[in-house]
Amino acid sequence: MANCTVIPPVKGYLEFLRELTLQNNIVLIFDEVKTGFRIAYGGAQEYYNVTPDLSDTAKATGAGFPLAAVGGNKDLMETLSLLKVAQSATYHIYPVGMAACKAALEEMEKPGFYKAPWDKGERLQQGLQQMADDLKLKVVVQGVGPVFQILFSDRRVNNYRDVVAHTKADQYATFWRSMLERGVLFNAHHQECWFVTAAHTDEDIKITLEKAYESLEEVKKKHK
Repeated sequence: MANCTVIPPVKGYLEFLRELTLQNNIVLIFDEVKTGFRIAYGGAQEYYNVTPDLSDTAKATGAGFPLAAVGGNKDLMETLSLLKVAQSATYHIYPVGMAACKAALEEMEKPGFYKAPWDKGERLQQGLQQMADDLKLKVVVQGVGPVFQILFSDRRVNNYRDVVAHTKADQYATFWRSMLERGVLFNAHHQECWFVTAAHTDEDIKITLEKAYESLEEVKKKHK
């Protein structure tokens, strides 16, 4: 999940879903709008090695251009190509988006492309967690490589109920405003997430961590 902070699946959960849906002839769909082309070239399904029947991707596909795509197994996709079901989209026949997508895919498929975002993402996660621990703040940084969130919580969260019950939106808001004042921008909602991209540099990570320490100190002072 990446729209309720970042909640990686419990070990074995996706495999269980795949087995259960195959046994009962149920279509397994992965929403990869946020994970597609971000954590791996093949998205979360490649990273976790579980193949759904249908999946979608967006955002990262066009490297910032408005674009989305859906793909799936032959039987399901033939229902579209043979016009057995209706399908429409806002950006059909959109050459600029297709050109952006082609250029982005060519970059992302280069060997080693994902190493830098993963390394920077993990460095940022570990740095934020270490600083929070040093300041004795109840913070958990959780995610997968370049996709993560900093939670003002005394425990990891495994579902939406955990997020509602155990995360402090007011502390996150203080942190966000403090970071913004210091020139670092990320999503303002505590249930969203941070993304590290190929465009981020080592200097970006260094500056972010420096500003984060100051902002975490501010959170500690304000929320005693």
